Amino acid sequence: MLNLDCPTSQSCLETRVLSVLATLFVIAVVLAPVLWLGTVFAQGYFYTEPARGLFWRGPAAAAVLFFFYLFWSVLNIWGGNRTADKRIPFPYITEFTNTVDLVREPVDQFESKKKKGLPALYKRNKLQAQVYTNPDSQENWSAAGVEWIKIRHDGEEYKFVYEKPAEGQYTRFVDHAHGWEMKESRIGIPSYSSFFRVLVYFFLNGMHLVLWVACFWLLLRFSISYAVLLGGIFWLAFTLIVFAVLFEAAKSAVA
Repeated sequence: MLNLDCPTSQSCLETRVLSVLATLFVIAVVLAPVLWLGTVFAQGYFYTEPARGLFWRGPAAAAVLFFFYLFWSVLNIWGGNRTADKRIPFPYITEFTNTVDLVREPVDQFESKKKKGLPALYKRNKLQAQVYTNPDSQENWSAAGVEWIKIRHDGEEYKFVYEKPAEGQYTRFVDHAHGWEMKESRIGIPSYSSFFRVLVYFFLNGMHLVLWVACFWLLLRFSISYAVLLGGIFWLAFTLIVFAVLFEAAKSAVA
């Protein structure tokens, strides 16, 4: 069994990438005979006789899906290594978000200034989530009356200025120079929302469904109605079950 809990190093990352390839290989090896023999049985039941050449059509369909899953995995690993928070951009369906964070965990401290007062330092209370305290006055930070917040990350300073929120929304502070924002509900975590990420995620899921239908229709020679039905079933099964394993392996391959 591959060890996915080793410390981050070049050799360890290579091992984790190999675990993604191993997962994909297992999927392909299992899928090829399932599609071949399953189609022989199904077409023998639904039609007068199975389509010809299923011994190569089944593996061909598995190969098409294998390369699509490989593309999705590479996109996740590449995107995850490029993002600041080191999270894969197109993960399992319940984990997907269009929010990109600057840091994995809330920053340890920040400087904040209220309208009536001098700038003060606030440090994160690690025993209480999203709570920052002034070590001198023991005052907990609150958004009321705050003009700006400054943080330092990777040697660079970010200044988040108060912006009046729309009705019913949380208070937020925006760093216009870098394009990040901090919301009162997620203080200490600069982030931004990516509409492009939503588009790509829906495109990938849509292409996944289209490929399943195309494989059953064009390669395995089912009628279009059966192809849509079977494609939808396999698409849903892979989306809810197989992707949980595949994307967990992809997450482990991100430095």
